[in-house]
Amino acid sequence: VVEGENYQRLRDTSGIPALTSRIAEDLNGDLWFGTSGAIKFVRRGLTTFNTAGGLTGTNIQNIQEGADGTIYFVHGIDWRISQITEKGIETIKLKLPESAKMLWTSNAAIIDNKGNWWALAENGLYLFADKN
Repeated sequence: VVEGENYQRLRDTSGIPALTSRIAEDLNGDLWFGTSGAIKFVRRGLTTFNTAGGLTGTNIQNIQEGADGTIYFVHGIDWRISQITEKGIETIKLKLPESAKMLWTSNAAIIDNKGNWWALAENGLYLFADKN
């Protein structure tokens, strides 16, 4: 438990927007923030990922690291998943029924340790299992 009032508030002037909605930590100890795009905090500075850098949308619903170290962003209201690759940012769209609307109260989609994607919608849970 943290006690006392020893903290540092990070604001827009430090590169962290006030409207930050998601936070995750990767295996390297770097922090990821979902904002109007995504920000990687490398403990030595920030890297920003947004539409100018290749994201197809900036409404980040989830940030997650896959078992292989790949960072994924779930974003938009139409079930898009982006990943950072050596070529830049690659994005796919989950093929869900039109009736599958995102739940705003939880992570919209996650990848499990076997590489399967799970999407949680208002009308149910969807599993995209690896075919291997």
